[in-house]
Amino acid sequence: MREEHGKLADWDESLFVVGDPVTGAFFNPQVLGREWAMLARAENWRGTQGDIVHFHDLRHTFATLAIANHVDVMTVADLMGHKDVSTTLNVYAIALEESKRAAMDEMDAILS
Repeated sequence: MREEHGKLADWDESLFVVGDPVTGAFFNPQVLGREWAMLARAENWRGTQGDIVHFHDLRHTFATLAIANHVDVMTVADLMGHKDVSTTLNVYAIALEESKRAAMDEMDAILS
C-alpha cells in the first residue's frame, strides 16, 4: 500500500491498516472482522483462555500493554475513547503477572 500511495491523490495514512487504497474508503467492520477471523483461524492465534483471537481482542491487548508499560491512564482512556478513566481500568486493564511480580519486588525492597 505504501508503494501505491504515491499514485493516489487523496491518500490518507490512517487507511494503511483498515482502508482500501483504491477507493479510499474504510473497510466495512463486518468485512474486517471476517478477514481477521479467517487469518486468526489459519494461523491458530489463541488468547489467554485458549479461544481464537477476535479482532476486538487487540483493543484489550493495546490497553493492557500500554498501562503495564506505564503509559498514563488518562492518555490510554482518551485513545480508547473513554470519557471516564475508570472504564479503561475496569474493562480493559488487567494485572499482568509481570506487573504483579514487579509490584511485589518493589514492596519487598520497601519493607526490607
